[in-house]
Amino acid sequence: MVAWHDHAAAVARAACVAPFDNPLHESRMYAMMHVAVHDALNAVSRRSQPYVYRGKTPGASPEAAVAAAARTSLLGAVADIAGPFVPCHDAAVTVVEDFYTEALKSIPDGSAKLPTAMPWAPTPAGRRCARSPRSPTTTRAHP
Repeated sequence: MVAWHDHAAAVARAACVAPFDNPLHESRMYAMMHVAVHDALNAVSRRSQPYVYRGKTPGASPEAAVAAAARTSLLGAVADIAGPFVPCHDAAVTVVEDFYTEALKSIPDGSAKLPTAMPWAPTPAGRRCARSPRSPTTTRAHP
């Protein structure tokens, strides 16, 4: 997961929003990715309250889940960037896809690697990054 944080920084640079051009786009990119990765890992092995995705994918590779969630959320964040940053979209997408391809190489082929198009990552159509409303009685403490 730490590697994907560094990868997000490289994507932000490729998207022309970092380090000086637009900290709001950059911080949003990090937030979306970390929420997606959190929920991806929770779907594989529930340990805390999910933010957006409440489904389960037991048996999936945690590494594949992290890579897929990071990829999907970063691509969504890049697609949402407008204005003077649009010419940098293709370079940013290439960086995301290169990191994703590299991440999958280290995961053995098999059924644990199959859920590579994870549905829980925030996308342009689903810009939800905050926890869903819930009553205090349903709140679980983080381990």
